[in-house]
Amino acid sequence: MNNNNLNLFKNWMDWRPNRFNLSNYNTLELKQLCLDIGLDEREFQIKGHEIRFANRSNLAFLKMNLNKHV
Repeated sequence: MNNNNLNLFKNWMDWRPNRFNLSNYNTLELKQLCLDIGLDEREFQIKGHEIRFANRSNLAFLKMNLNKHV
């Protein structure tokens, strides 16, 4: 496993407390929303039906903007 994949996996595991279930949302739309609200792709990861954030404030920011944009 190369270092980049290892870091992505470590972040995915560490960010578990800051997760949000996407089963009711379009994954591509939520990714775009995250980018539109100013998040960098290094601050969140989407896998399957879940998105995880590097910190709680980014999760909260997504939730605040969710109903306005999606």
